[in-house]
Amino acid sequence: MPAYNADTIAELKTKTACTKDFKCEKNEFNELCAAKPTPGRQFVECLEKNYCSLQLHFGNTNFCRCPLRVYLVMNYAVFE
Repeated sequence: MPAYNADTIAELKTKTACTKDFKCEKNEFNELCAAKPTPGRQFVECLEKNYCSLQLHFGNTNFCRCPLRVYLVMNYAVFE
């Protein structure tokens, strides 16, 4: 597991209304929802079939709007 920037994680948590109570962080980021960057790395696609309040459905794709998850995908290539 990479060493994540704790200050950035704390800041992102203040901007996130997580209905899962930050389960990912409590499990030291060992249990993350499946996500991957879109081509061009402009967005993060959510690959989970379970509903999440931070998903944005557009066309046939679910996009992740969780700042914490997007940070992990874009900065640490943590896809799950």
